[in-house]
Amino acid sequence: MKLVGVLEFSAPEEVVVVPDWVLEALDSTPGNLLEVATADVPRATRISLRPVRRERLCRTSDGFDARVALKHGLWGIYTCLSSGDVIRIPMGDATDETDEIDEIEVLVGELCGGLSELPIPTVCIVDVEELVCDVGESLENERERLEEERRREEERQRQLAEEAARQQRAAAQAAAVEAARRAKEEEAAREARVREAAQAHAASEAARLQQLLAAEPPLGASATAVRVQLPGGRIQRRFEKSTPLAQVRLWIESNLPHQLDCLPHQLDCLPHQVRLWVESNLAPEQHGARHGRFELVSHTPGTARFVAALANEQLTLEQAGLHPSVAFNFDSKAPVQEEEGAAAEGSSMSELDMAASTPLSLARTLSEQL
Repeated sequence: MKLVGVLEFSAPEEVVVVPDWVLEALDSTPGNLLEVATADVPRATRISLRPVRRERLCRTSDGFDARVALKHGLWGIYTCLSSGDVIRIPMGDATDETDEIDEIEVLVGELCGGLSELPIPTVCIVDVEELVCDVGESLENERERLEEERRREEERQRQLAEEAARQQRAAAQAAAVEAARRAKEEEAAREARVREAAQAHAASEAARLQQLLAAEPPLGASATAVRVQLPGGRIQRRFEKSTPLAQVRLWIESNLPHQLDCLPHQLDCLPHQVRLWVESNLAPEQHGARHGRFELVSHTPGTARFVAALANEQLTLEQAGLHPSVAFNFDSKAPVQEEEGAAAEGSSMSELDMAASTPLSLARTLSEQL
């Protein structure tokens, strides 16, 4: 159904003359039978039109008023307008060159008529004295605008995604840095605990050894002055000349540097072959801290060279010819020969992957991996 009006009653009886656009709207052809009925259509008070394409309708210079042109272009051609229709409106007069009238296509939008201000589907524009014509954005402009808005929104979303990814990467990097910092702090704390425990044990062991020593005698004919050059510095003390060399060695062990003195206690907790393997990889100065395996070599000017070892530790200072004074150099010894075979066997334990370093790191590595 299509609502139209009558411009004039000049056609023959039972004949209706309609423009082409009405036939197209009815999907009909000339000569077909049409059923005609009357309808009461409110007169228009306000109409909204939107050009399909950008044309000279968009220009307002030279006194051209699009709304006036459209409104006057409707009269004499259309009697009724329906919302959603696309209609052609002539703009201006025929030119001398082409004898054609310029037409534009417009989309009929919202319509108001009668006494109500609410939109209605169809209005009549015949004999309308006051008609408000609103001209909206062309459909072509709208498509381009929407396309531009879509591109801008996609660009905005892309930038937001990039910023979110950047923040995520930054957060991951910060988390990695924080994790590395915490791991470093935990490692430092663990090493500090190991070091403190080792130093505490060394101090306790040194105190225990000191308690085993006899009191230092005063200066006198029976006192022997002993000086020893250790890896950590020189120590000296007086002993009775009847003091066995074992007491001198005990005194030296109590004065060894902590890093050497604490190792025996840590190694005692290890399996026998592993302990021997560790001992075989220790630096030379570290061997002397293990069960007294060290020698004292005298270098007192004017006296014969004497080596104080485990084999002769029962001799007294006087029997060894070291009275009234002696100066020793500390000489650490490697593990005894009978343990070297077991140590070599233990050195094949590549899965431990422990290069000889400091006693603390060796003990810590072994305690973590065994």
